[in-house]
Amino acid sequence: MAGVVHVYAEGVTVDVTATPAAGYEFDAWMGACTGAGVCKVRMDADQTVTANFTLSNYDLTVTVNPPGAGSTNPIEGVHTYLYGAVVGVTATALGDFTFSSWGDACSGTGACQVTMDDNKTVTANFTAAVDTVSSYMAPSRQDAGSEHVVQAPALLPEEDVLGEMAVTASNPVVNTGATVTWRYSGSQYQAVSNSAVNGLQVYLPILMR
Repeated sequence: MAGVVHVYAEGVTVDVTATPAAGYEFDAWMGACTGAGVCKVRMDADQTVTANFTLSNYDLTVTVNPPGAGSTNPIEGVHTYLYGAVVGVTATALGDFTFSSWGDACSGTGACQVTMDDNKTVTANFTAAVDTVSSYMAPSRQDAGSEHVVQAPALLPEEDVLGEMAVTASNPVVNTGATVTWRYSGSQYQAVSNSAVNGLQVYLPILMR
């Protein structure tokens, strides 16, 4: 037991061991033992042994999902902190992305503070900013004040945008000539309906950069 005097008969060899508490690591012996190896003390006189401990180091890994969608503070990568340190992590969206949530050691969308009592990972999740767009009736129908809102094709790959696209309106338009506009990956697109198939308005998009 630490700090306690133990009495042994002369000539006895005593094995001394050291067990670190949570958050600490054994460093080295001092006194009758040195180094970090096995400590055996021969009792041919009064002896003193000191076990030295140090705070443990733990790694915080910060990642961005998807890569390049934003920045973090501390920056992406592996950072080392002493046991018990409380690390605040912030996220900033870049380009057409918005911050959506934390993952792993933090969750939700609020402040992210990580207590370093083990190796941990924090992931900043971002989503592509997608505008909600309006699908307007052809001029012959606009006089009635009709307007239909549709959702922009968030999952449409940019390389396929110029292909034919089908959009379902809240109250599907049944005539041709309706126009939609939307933004995707920083570019603006516009399309005019040329047909209606099974309640879907089918559009031929045009890139409007």
